[in-house]
Amino acid sequence: MNNKGDNCNSIIELTVSGLSQGKKPGTYTLLLAERNGKRRMPILIGQYEAQAIAACLQNVTPVRPLTHDLFTMYGKAFGIVVTRVDIYKIEQGIFYSYLHCQQGSMSVNIDARTSDAVAIALRYNCPIFTTEDIIHEVASKVTIVFPDGKILPPDIPIEEMTPEQLAAAMDNAIADENYELASQIRDLINRRNNA
Repeated sequence: MNNKGDNCNSIIELTVSGLSQGKKPGTYTLLLAERNGKRRMPILIGQYEAQAIAACLQNVTPVRPLTHDLFTMYGKAFGIVVTRVDIYKIEQGIFYSYLHCQQGSMSVNIDARTSDAVAIALRYNCPIFTTEDIIHEVASKVTIVFPDGKILPPDIPIEEMTPEQLAAAMDNAIADENYELASQIRDLINRRNNA
C-alpha cells in the first residue's frame, strides 16, 4: 500500500457493513467492518454516493447508468480492472483512498474519494483495505447511533469505556442475548459507582 509517507503497518481487509442516514439532511454514514474482526469504521458520505452504494448492495440496476456504473463499463470495455481499494490515510476527518487499476502489464494508483472508491470496488467485486493505525484510530473513538436506535459503541475494552459507552454496550449485549458480557459490564458499572 502506498501511504505517501505514512507509517506502513499491517493491512486490514474491510467489508461494507451497511448504510444509515446521517443526522443532517443529505448525509449518510457508510459503515465498513473488519473482515476478520469486530471493529467498524464509519465514514460520512453524501446522498449521491450513498445511492450508488445502496444500488449495488441491493442489486438494483438503474434505467440509465449512474456515474459509477459508467466508469465501470468504460473500464471493462478497455480491459481496465480495479484490483483493490486502499484507504491509506485519514486527516482532519477526511479519508484518502486509491483505486489500484491494471490494464495488461500496466498498473497505476488513482486517487479517489473514499465513497467513490467503495462504490467502484463493489462494482468490480474487489477487496477494500486499510491500515491497522487507521482502523484503530477511528474504531476506538466513535460511537455509532443508527436511526432505529441501534448503538455501536467504540471497539475498545470495556474497562476504557465512558459511562455512556458502557450503557450502549450493555443494551447491545442484552439485545444480542450475550448475558456473560452484560454481567461483566454490570459488574464494572457497579465497581465504578462504588469507588
